[in-house]
Amino acid sequence: MRDWADQIIHQVGPTPSYEIKLLYDPKGRGVIYPNHCVLAVGIHESESGPHMAPDNRYYIRAGAHTVASRHFITDAIWAKRHFAKPRLTHAFRPKPDYHQAIQLGIVALTPAPAVDVEISLFPLGELLRENSKYFPLRIPMIDRDNPFFFDVTTWHQAEERFGNSVRLSVTYKDLANNSYKFEKAVSIANEMAPLVIGSDPMEKMAKALESIEKLLKKHWC
Repeated sequence: MRDWADQIIHQVGPTPSYEIKLLYDPKGRGVIYPNHCVLAVGIHESESGPHMAPDNRYYIRAGAHTVASRHFITDAIWAKRHFAKPRLTHAFRPKPDYHQAIQLGIVALTPAPAVDVEISLFPLGELLRENSKYFPLRIPMIDRDNPFFFDVTTWHQAEERFGNSVRLSVTYKDLANNSYKFEKAVSIANEMAPLVIGSDPMEKMAKALESIEKLLKKHWC
């Protein structure tokens, strides 16, 4: 009977995660006749909807009934499915408590958490080679509230120490154990803004010129 139930459930695509229980003893909550049983199927909450029935249609619950889904509802579920997938990208930034260091971060673009994240760089830059035994970096979970940043180089000779032709590779999974990967070339020169320490440089230049002007007037007047 379990095999029969598995075949029926797998006609739904994609097949949701489920559990099957065969009940032979009602335990005082009704009657199950001899040589009969109740087959209970529990469907887990799905991150991969909408699920298509064997008749190639989509259905939703409407109160106590099951009805065919309208197009706009199906489209909304498809959109939710897209945003339910974890999407990661990268970003460079100055280290918050020490601006002479540059960090590379892996950040989430969608609310869904990414789990079992592995981060690799090819090749490793000058400051990372001595820690090559820690690569690929393995992070249990990354989401919008928990990005992951790590030091990769310094402002002084940033591009030379990080590398000119570096590829970043990130693999991860979602809560349904589906696998994802993104890989791209990363560049300090193209992705970092110029370093600014203290107040605006233009303001400093204006004050310096004013000071020079005062000295010249005092000397020549």
